[in-house]
Amino acid sequence: MIVFKTGSHTKFVGICQRVPQEAPQVINLGTCFALPRSSANQDTLESTSEASGGAQIDSDSSGGPSIGIFLFDLDELDTAGIVIPDLNVMGNHRQTALHRAAKYGHQAVLRKLLDSGNVDLNARDEFGQTPLSLAAENGHEAILRELLNSGKVDLNIKDELGRAPLSWAAANGQEAIIKLLLDSGKVDLNTKDELGRAPLSWAAENGHEAVIELLLDSGKVDINTKDELGRTPLNCATENSHEAVIKLLLDSGKVDLNAKDELGRTPLNCATENSHEAVIKLLLDSGKVDLNAKDDYGRTPLSWAAANGHEAVLRQLLDTGKVDLNARDKYGQTPLSRAAENGHEAVLRELLDNGKVELNTKDKMGRTPLSWAAANGHKAILRELLDSGKVNLNAKDNYGRTPLDLATENRHEAAIKLLLDTGAHAGHEKALWSDQTSAFSAADHVGLQSFDWGKLD
Repeated sequence: MIVFKTGSHTKFVGICQRVPQEAPQVINLGTCFALPRSSANQDTLESTSEASGGAQIDSDSSGGPSIGIFLFDLDELDTAGIVIPDLNVMGNHRQTALHRAAKYGHQAVLRKLLDSGNVDLNARDEFGQTPLSLAAENGHEAILRELLNSGKVDLNIKDELGRAPLSWAAANGQEAIIKLLLDSGKVDLNTKDELGRAPLSWAAENGHEAVIELLLDSGKVDINTKDELGRTPLNCATENSHEAVIKLLLDSGKVDLNAKDELGRTPLNCATENSHEAVIKLLLDSGKVDLNAKDDYGRTPLSWAAANGHEAVLRQLLDTGKVDLNARDKYGQTPLSRAAENGHEAVLRELLDNGKVELNTKDKMGRTPLSWAAANGHKAILRELLDSGKVNLNAKDNYGRTPLDLATENRHEAAIKLLLDTGAHAGHEKALWSDQTSAFSAADHVGLQSFDWGKLD
């Protein structure tokens, strides 16, 4: 119990689960109860508002016992049988009055609860959070300072998600909270949650530059810590294109620029996959990235740029003069093959103009870039490849199919016409295909309009 005096009245602050019939008429403000406003109890109501921080505390809608932080005039109320002296009684979400005061920033109420000496400062709610954790999560600096000054809070206690107060503050960008926790000298700066994420990882993923600076300035964080997905803070920042955070991490001089996540992706792989040009520039300017690093699919940054049609990114990589233009992925495809397969004309032209790409490389299916363009009906790509004068027009895949066969199977009329005009022919050893040359030619002359496609089924 906490008893104090205001003017000529004696006031009481406590916890109750109900307002008994013996009590005077009350106004229900959620879980904060107050006497009705009248000239007789005006002072009481003002004190109630002050004690609750001037804000209403959420009511309990779970069906559990309502918990009230209340203030009333002992001269007007017989308290016998009303007050429950246990200040740690739990209500909705198994939260105590101290949890609620910390969560919603009710400093006056929290101070009175602390002054009672009867509250559990490390009580956990149903999510495993303590009052300190809730204050850190929600950025209540004054509340957190009160709790730290008590000298009785566990600063590294983890909730059900494995997050410590520092993790919550870092994830939410609570700079002032981070300062207070670091100044205590008692926090574990590399604590990890259930996802393996440290405070630095959370700050990097969410782009909290000021928090990153504070953590790095401590000199105690593991800058290359990895989460359960194998991502470092740099990986996290790169995935989300947080340029300012990336620059801070790079300026530290301690980051591993080629660290791979569980998919084998480096920060540069991630940046090219997602076409983050500004991020790519930062990474390239460092001069320390492996431009030909392969992920678990065997794809290099150039492979990703070509496959996704990111012309500007591809040009950034080509301008370095250090990329392997003919690198093969796990399926045996080169960047040119990927661009041809997906119909990225501008990217394919950039690769051809470079003059160092191999036009007839075969993947594990035996397909050349021309084969893929024909199979998918990419007429513009076919024309670019044919105009180079360097492609094998009748290269056969592992099933003996030429580009013309593949275009015919998929009934790409424009591709068939273009290939026939260039002198392509079918490649199957079976008579069905070898005997169709005259049919193809005839179909070509009539614009394919009267061609009997049934003959090719």
